[in-house]
Amino acid sequence: MVKSKMGPFGLPVSTAAVHRSGLRFAAGIYRVRIFGVTAGLAGTVPIVLSDRAITLVLVAFATGLLAWPHVAYAIVRRSRHPVSAERRNLFMDSVLAGVVVALLNFRLVPSTIVLLSVAMNSIAVGGIRPILFCCIANALGALVGVGLFGAHFTNINEPWSTLVMLPMMVIYPLLIAKFAYVASERLAEKTRQLKFLSETDALTGLSNRTTFISRLDRLLRACHGETTIVGVIFVDLDNFKTINDSLGHKAGDRVLARLSGRLMQISEQGGLICRYGGDEFVAAVQVESIKDLSIIAAKIIRDMSRDVSIDGTRLKLGASVGISVFPEHAADAASLISRADAAMYRAKHRGKGSATFYDEQMAHASAIKYRIARRLRAAIQKDLKVHYQPQVDMVSGRLIGVEALARWHDTELGQVPPGLFIPIAEEMGLISELGMAVMRTACADVARWRTMHDTSVHMSINVSALQLRRPEFLQEMREVIAQFEIEPSQLELEVTESALLDNVGEARATFERLSQLGVRVAVDDFGTGYSNLSYLHALKIDRIKIDQSFIKELFITTTGQSIVSAVIAMATAMTLDIVAEGVETWAQARWLVAHGCVIGQGYRFSYPLAPEEFERWLITMPLGLSLSTAECSSDS
Repeated sequence: MVKSKMGPFGLPVSTAAVHRSGLRFAAGIYRVRIFGVTAGLAGTVPIVLSDRAITLVLVAFATGLLAWPHVAYAIVRRSRHPVSAERRNLFMDSVLAGVVVALLNFRLVPSTIVLLSVAMNSIAVGGIRPILFCCIANALGALVGVGLFGAHFTNINEPWSTLVMLPMMVIYPLLIAKFAYVASERLAEKTRQLKFLSETDALTGLSNRTTFISRLDRLLRACHGETTIVGVIFVDLDNFKTINDSLGHKAGDRVLARLSGRLMQISEQGGLICRYGGDEFVAAVQVESIKDLSIIAAKIIRDMSRDVSIDGTRLKLGASVGISVFPEHAADAASLISRADAAMYRAKHRGKGSATFYDEQMAHASAIKYRIARRLRAAIQKDLKVHYQPQVDMVSGRLIGVEALARWHDTELGQVPPGLFIPIAEEMGLISELGMAVMRTACADVARWRTMHDTSVHMSINVSALQLRRPEFLQEMREVIAQFEIEPSQLELEVTESALLDNVGEARATFERLSQLGVRVAVDDFGTGYSNLSYLHALKIDRIKIDQSFIKELFITTTGQSIVSAVIAMATAMTLDIVAEGVETWAQARWLVAHGCVIGQGYRFSYPLAPEEFERWLITMPLGLSLSTAECSSDS
């Protein structure tokens, strides 16, 4: 795997890319050094030989000087940091230049040209700062040269030596200038590219989150004290996850790219727009009135609701929109976006495809949500409790099983309802950890009841779609079953109907493995989703649980009984077990039994009980749990 580090603008840059860039830079220096050494020798050899005899030391130095560019490049190629290695090579360049100056007997023009050439090299590679170190290296090299060849100052043959050094005087500076120019141009282009990438979302071409927040803050400062309104519009696509799951992420990316094009007009009209993350977009517009914001939001919803065609498939999405207003709701970008996000969630809960303005009630809800999220992780480890609600045969009063229900009492927040902390656990990515904590506690209690009361209790446990998708889920199930030595058939996993419909193909494979393991599967809250018979037939479902909302309306609405009787008939035809949730009166129990649903769960039989309470309930088994022993004339 290629390691990465952070490059300019905080962008991840691969080590391999940095290394390749450094080698290209070093190759340019290598060519410059080859020319400098060759032209320098051609110019200085006649001058040196006019004063000195050829000696073994002189030949050895000339050979080393010719070999140095190749040695330097080899050193760079072996280095993990080519540019740093090239800067170290500059020190040796300067030492060699000092020796050459000593060989020239310190002639003014040739010596100055040699030193200036090396100085130009250091500027090209490292800028102005390395010149000081190069000067020290020059002095060190000159001392070495004096030690090897002696010291002598001369002024003779200056016009001739200047003519000999003419190629170095003219061509070498031009070559250095060209190299420095090309290198600076490449650097400038890389800088422009990195700046563009750091400010832009690669998929959609819109601004990214960081850039948007920075620009929005500047806009808010500019608008401070003015009468105009700045509205922040948070847009979340509806049903986008279905496209990702059914057509794949590549198709989802193409959909995002198409839809983002419909939002470009906001920036074209002077507003700001960014892809905030995933399928979320945020816009900021300067308007004269709140009504203008409503008009813009309605247009965004219409634009997002138009069909998108991908490979001949027409897809229909939609959008939920939340709106916050400067300066009424907040004075900085981050707070305005947070409030618009809260408003968007309210819009989604009220009904997809709508727009909602932020209000103070949402602020209170957001504060509660933040406090819950802050304490939830620790609560899963120490404060989470599991209560059990019995499932009863309504004819005989016999215990059929229990459903495990998570309960959380916090020292600071008090009793936190599952309807609050479970969705937050899903948002925080803690739902799998929470689900497994409930499962281990429930299985431990099943094992304890077996030992203490010599009874085998069937346990129903709710699992989320996110848990089912985890590759480790089945292995964790096997480990729990083995750890507590319980029969797999004692466990029943309850999955909501909407979770099944997210990805039927994936669910089928998981349920087949659960069936092979011996674990039962039930559909919870049946009837609240699409109630599609095809997925019930395709998946290995053992039981359905009729949602309590239908039981509640048995004797209230004209359609209540028709819906429940149709569900019971369908389940019976498919040989599925049935449980009615939310049974609160004997009238409901009598009607259900008369129409073929025998198992009930609800307050009529028992509230959810703490483990010790359930053990007492298990021992005493209260009278009046069956139609045969109850006072059928009373619903008390």
